[in-house]
Amino acid sequence: MTDFIITADGGSLGNGTENSIGYGSFIVECVNPNTKSRQFRYMFGTGITNNEAEYMILIEALKFIKSILEASGDSVTNHSIHIKSDSALVVGQCSLGWKVTALNLRSLNTELMALVNTFNKVEFVKISGDLMKSILGH
Repeated sequence: MTDFIITADGGSLGNGTENSIGYGSFIVECVNPNTKSRQFRYMFGTGITNNEAEYMILIEALKFIKSILEASGDSVTNHSIHIKSDSALVVGQCSLGWKVTALNLRSLNTELMALVNTFNKVEFVKISGDLMKSILGH
């Protein structure tokens, strides 16, 4: 059973140029019907690529869930997460066995997968960019 659903999207204005600005947002939905979903927005600074921002926002989302579970005295190993992303690259690298060949993504992939491995189960699902825009607005 899934306990949390994350819908996350990262991007970069200027995509990876020296002056590009990385950003992202995510929504966390708890399967508990008495809990409201919450949306969070982040700015990641300059020189960030779209793919880096995609990883960075997922890291932030998992850290958020981990922190609220730990604050309540609950173990992350008791919980499963369903992640929706419009990034074929990130979904492929995190759940389909695609190799991480870009040097700038290797440490981000390692950090994300270390977080993923603390939970009972994490499922990645690719959704369309149009659906993502309708959910998060970007």
